Amino acid sequence: MTMSVATSGVPQGSEGAMADEVAQPIRLRREGPVGHIVMARPEKRNSLSAVMRNLMCGYLRELDRDPDIDVIVISGDGPAFSAGGDLREHGPDAMTFEQAWTMLASGVDLVESIEAISKIVVARVQGPAHAGSTSRFRCPELLRARPDPFIPFRLVSKVGREKAADLMYTAREIDGIEAERIGLVARCVDEDQLDAELDSLIADVLRTDRTSRAVWKRMLRGARPSANAWEFADFFTSGQTAERSYNFHR
Repeated sequence: MTMSVATSGVPQGSEGAMADEVAQPIRLRREGPVGHIVMARPEKRNSLSAVMRNLMCGYLRELDRDPDIDVIVISGDGPAFSAGGDLREHGPDAMTFEQAWTMLASGVDLVESIEAISKIVVARVQGPAHAGSTSRFRCPELLRARPDPFIPFRLVSKVGREKAADLMYTAREIDGIEAERIGLVARCVDEDQLDAELDSLIADVLRTDRTSRAVWKRMLRGARPSANAWEFADFFTSGQTAERSYNFHR
């Protein structure tokens, strides 16, 4: 399970990364019982490349093995949490089946790593959390001719079939307030309250029993089916997908 704390609007800015850290697309740090995984590619709105997804998976497992860590926070540098997958990672040409499968498999690994580890994972969401836009939450996959295998399973489990269908088939944008109302995120606060709310959430989690948390998290994961990257790879190899993805700006 991933809990999300979101802002109700797009922030004006945030602290930049230190010069010696900018080259690292994913940063890891520990603060007491909290492990932080930070997406550090603000110039690309933290769009996730395969390298970044693999790094995040490794850090998630590393923190899960650390007996001093109870909660893991995923955040993004700059004004955007993450724009999703890097649409231009493979250039303007159509992907091969192998490239498509590798891309999808790394996504499956990331999603299932978050759900499989015993530690609680919290997403600190600010700004846009989807690809190709300057706004908030959205499912633009069908605009890019990319029927992402994760969206139907995960979105239906969070917001229900009818609301998920509305968001999937229209690709409309919603703000943090609506995202909280429909159950897409756990909490929504003003930008200047985001870190205080995150601290409060973490403090509440730390008051509970670690072993019991892990049991419930394992049960929640068991209620969600897994996506099959192999079955979906063919949908990502067409010229139409390449053109729509490479030229997608909103």
